[in-house]
Parts: sequence; C-alpha cells; structure tokens
Amino acid sequence: MPDADLEEWIIKLIADASGVDPERISADTSLNRDLGIDGDDATELLSLYSEAFGVDLSEFRFSQYFRDEPHLFNPSPSGRSSGVTPITVGDLVDAARLKKWAEIREWIA
Repeated sequence: MPDADLEEWIIKLIADASGVDPERISADTSLNRDLGIDGDDATELLSLYSEAFGVDLSEFRFSQYFRDEPHLFNPSPSGRSSGVTPITVGDLVDAARLKKWAEIREWIA
C-alpha cells in the first residue's frame, strides 16, 4: 500500500477513535500533544491501530509517549501531555510500513 493511502487510513482510524475531525489531522500531527490523546484512550487507539495494520508493538514504550491513568490527579501545566515524547501520525505510518514499532528517531540520527 502506498504511504499516502496508508496515511489516509491511519488518519481515518485516529479520527474515528478520537472524534477529531480528520481535516485537523496530518502526518505532522502529534497524538499526545496536538490531539490530547493519552492514558486509556491511547491504549485503545494503539490496540486498534496494531490490529488494523498488523503492527508489532512489543517494543513500544508507552510511558515514553503517553501518561498512564489517572492523569487527572497530576495534570500537566499546559493541559496537554507535556513531559512525553511527541508521537506523530507520520511515526505510525512508518511503523505500519515496517509492520513493527522501532524507535524511528534513532534511525534518523
């Protein structure tokens, strides 16, 4: 599947799961920082994503990208997921293409 089609399907999955208008989502959109996806919502979304695109997430470090529940007792100053590494739609597209999660930033360096 071409990356553009893969990106479109991943955006649709994120929009459907989060209720966010797909027009607000692009390859550069951060799930945690731009869309505020965190905790149980992130777990559910990643489960749907892994199943839909056959991505092995066994090496994915959830706590690096998302906060665990209950985050309401310890909110970030900005109201978004500060203190975590941004994870973008483009990162998910790359992992779907590879069929596994890898620390993508490590390849680029």
